[in-house]
Amino acid sequence: MNDRRSREKEITRHKLNMLGPGVMMLRIIGIACAFGILFWALEITSLCILFLAIAAVLMAILFILIVVEAYQDDAISDLLLSEFDEYGEDYGI
Repeated sequence: MNDRRSREKEITRHKLNMLGPGVMMLRIIGIACAFGILFWALEITSLCILFLAIAAVLMAILFILIVVEAYQDDAISDLLLSEFDEYGEDYGI
């Protein structure tokens, strides 16, 4: 029981919640892409590359953070399933 609680604390201590920050990052990515396309249309290549590179880097960071959050969700789900298997009979389930 104590081992389970320490594992749960370890998993949830640094739990990411990417909904709010993810939406903000998507907005910034969209704006950077729009500026990149605008500068491409105006044939200002250096600024086009800069804004599209910023959008690409932010997209990569967002993807990595989402993968980490998915891993944490899987770990918490596994922990809850193991707890249910261990204590579910005590509750008549």
